[in-house]
Amino acid sequence: MEMGSLLPHAASLFAVSMASLMIAADVSASAARSAGGGAGVVVPVRDCLYAALFALNVATCFGDGVDGELVGAMRAAQQEFLRFLPRARVFSTFQKAARLVYPDRWKQLLRHRRRQEEMYLPLIRAINEQRRTRGTPSPPPPTTYVDTLLYLEVPADDGRRRRKLSDGEMVGLVSEYLGAATGTVVAQLEWALANLVRRPDIQTRLCGEVEAAAGGEPCAYLRAVVMECLRRHPPVSSVQRHMVRDVMLGGAHVARGNVVSFAIEEIGRRQHGMHEKLGAALPHRIFFPYAQ
Repeated sequence: MEMGSLLPHAASLFAVSMASLMIAADVSASAARSAGGGAGVVVPVRDCLYAALFALNVATCFGDGVDGELVGAMRAAQQEFLRFLPRARVFSTFQKAARLVYPDRWKQLLRHRRRQEEMYLPLIRAINEQRRTRGTPSPPPPTTYVDTLLYLEVPADDGRRRRKLSDGEMVGLVSEYLGAATGTVVAQLEWALANLVRRPDIQTRLCGEVEAAAGGEPCAYLRAVVMECLRRHPPVSSVQRHMVRDVMLGGAHVARGNVVSFAIEEIGRRQHGMHEKLGAALPHRIFFPYAQ
């Protein structure tokens, strides 16, 4: 399976799950060997999952062929940047004053940014050069996330024209993509593994389905496991929607322009007969038990 064929906006659930687990298994085995191998070697699962997902996201972002050492350097830099990010929030408002109050912190932020530019810009420019020179091949090559950024046009400052993204804007979006697309999925996989440990019966059935999938069988049960994990442990606790017209919601009038917040985590954890109702309507649906 070619990683570059996994579009960030259209990758199949099975392909992403299988690719992640295969890379995680390889990283885990490598970590065990580097630690001396043998029984009793403890390999942190989160580190393996993060390495697997980050490598997958680099492939969907830049395409195949990114050097493994560069991927490792990107991962280390991104993790270091994410650890620093809470300290950089002071610059989101009153930036000029914050730069005077926290000069060392500002310099550190600039170092992180330069480091990202040094790693991302050569890859972005190489993809842009390939796009200009390859013409219109048949069939077209897989679209990467960077391809979508290179095609994207945004309103110019005057509001009348449209312009391409600047190098700085693309570096920021790539950093956001690699960070957000990795951390949230790793958290979901951790919850999935934690729940599967408690349900050996689901593990057995899931392994059987994945093995059968090599012959082209659909992975409906894998999807059910993923959907249940998303219900129990959503990446965000709530989502907001801006009302474009007046509506009646639960007997209350909500005027156009208001923001409605949906507590999806709370909704997903309600148990008032939900399991029985959904179980009857969706016999293949699974439910992880709640901790007592």
